Amino acid sequence: VLALDASLSMRATDVKPDRVERMKDEVRRLRAMSPGDRIGLIVFAGRSYVLSPLTVDESALDLFLDNLDPSIVGEGGSTLSSAIQQGTDLLSLSNDGADRALVVMSDGEAFEPEAGVVAAARRAGEKGIALVTVGFGTTQGSTIPVRAADGTVSFKRDQNGAIVITHYVP
Repeated sequence: VLALDASLSMRATDVKPDRVERMKDEVRRLRAMSPGDRIGLIVFAGRSYVLSPLTVDESALDLFLDNLDPSIVGEGGSTLSSAIQQGTDLLSLSNDGADRALVVMSDGEAFEPEAGVVAAARRAGEKGIALVTVGFGTTQGSTIPVRAADGTVSFKRDQNGAIVITHYVP
């Protein structure tokens, strides 16, 4: 199962063209190295959502991946623990004896207590699921471009009006 960060911070341009597009490229590369593997997709931001259960349907996976954008997730922020829990649950449905792995792709910025993430990761391990994390972004960080309906671009601001700088959190 691939758990993909669809939070607004993934639009940061500290990696080119931006974090979310680089993540999509890595998913495509991973899939090309694993032809015939069943893959499930989860996206997450403030909540996590199953886009696809485990499948070999490459066309469906391509469709979901091509349309992945932070605008599809209605709730801001990032909750790594819910993505890990949902991925663990999805993989636990499969009892075919195959190796099971949950690959979490994110910039690591989470707005939740670390203890919840650790507990979710521990539960995955107890169920025999390998947890792999792949990070996107730089520790120096970047602004987050926000495109308005008229096409103009500004930058995400916090509640005090300051421009937000997002950083990769290992």
